[in-house]
Amino acid sequence: MSETPGSRPMAPPGEPVPAEIAAALGEALLHGQRVADTLDLAVQPESVADACRYLAAPEGGRYDYLASLTAVDRADQGELEIVYHAYRVGTRERVIVRLRVGRDAPAVPTVTGVWPAANWKEREVAEMFGVTFAGHPDPRPLLLPEDWTELHPLRKDFVEPNHPWRAPDPLHEPPQRQTRQGAEAE
Repeated sequence: MSETPGSRPMAPPGEPVPAEIAAALGEALLHGQRVADTLDLAVQPESVADACRYLAAPEGGRYDYLASLTAVDRADQGELEIVYHAYRVGTRERVIVRLRVGRDAPAVPTVTGVWPAANWKEREVAEMFGVTFAGHPDPRPLLLPEDWTELHPLRKDFVEPNHPWRAPDPLHEPPQRQTRQGAEAE
């Protein structure tokens, strides 16, 4: 492994994406590599559902279990990166599908028709990062209240609202000293 100053060790460059997968994905594939038992692909946002459908099919590798779907706020680049981790059940092989969308109006097609487990995972990413999953069968809020109007809590520009129900944070806020009569001491 090589190392750059001030960073953790970096994995060596991997092997190229298998030719049959690269050919099937065509222009949807931006770049990718295989490192050990992991295929890491970056795809065009509008093609993610088709790419995932191919990867879940027998000819694409039968990656049939969607383990996680999350997002990374790359605020300094003005983008959100959406990351899918899928596995081939019964083996250690996995695929990581990545895509990037702008932070202003992030929208990608849903993959619930490919992996039903994406349903709640997409709903969580929608709430926490503000991504719209076009064609999602149930876009209701999953974790936040129905009337939530604040920003998206996992974005880097999120500022926690000062709600009356918010508990004090003893690690980051100085404690309020109380006198015996309950009045705040100065």
